[in-house]
Amino acid sequence: MKTLPFVLLSAVAAVSLLAHEGHPHAPAAAMKLVSPIPNSPENLANGKKLYGEKCAACHGADGRSATTTAAAAKVKPADLTSHHVTMLTPGEIYWVTTHGIPMSGMPANLNLNVRERWQLVEYTRELGKLK
Repeated sequence: MKTLPFVLLSAVAAVSLLAHEGHPHAPAAAMKLVSPIPNSPENLANGKKLYGEKCAACHGADGRSATTTAAAAKVKPADLTSHHVTMLTPGEIYWVTTHGIPMSGMPANLNLNVRERWQLVEYTRELGKLK
């Protein structure tokens, strides 16, 4: 009978790991990154503006990647409203936004400052909520 609690605990741990697999292009440490900016109307508005300038051509205004640019891409841009993306931590989204995904067409955004990249993260997360 002593093994039953251990088996149940192991099963719960395994399900927890499967529930969030992380982003395949971001290091595990990215999961722990925390935004230094508040989720405010000002930050969301600037994130939306930056998204329109930097992301919408591929990911679409609504984040679903239903654009002609996305259709022509060798690697289809992620649907930012998908379950997989909405399960990513803000840190993982920040890491991918910052470093891009080599050989996929997803560019690095090192030309944006830290605040702007986190604003993009905040807006990207809002797209998943509008689903």
